[in-house]
Amino acid sequence: PVGQLVIACLKRLSPHKIIAIDRVPSRLRLAEAQGAAIINFEEHDPVKELKKLTGGKGPNKIIDAVG
Repeated sequence: PVGQLVIACLKRLSPHKIIAIDRVPSRLRLAEAQGAAIINFEEHDPVKELKKLTGGKGPNKIIDAVG
């Protein structure tokens, strides 16, 4: 999926953190294997989890890779 390509491209930019949000376990496992923090939105509230992962600030930038 497009999200996996986005993660691979972002890694070349050396961001502080990459966070992937999805509900499909296989895609979440791939994202985690690429070094992304993951959030399953069927199990957790994404807004609360994003705040936890970013020290309460929320993400600086977002890429919506829904096709």
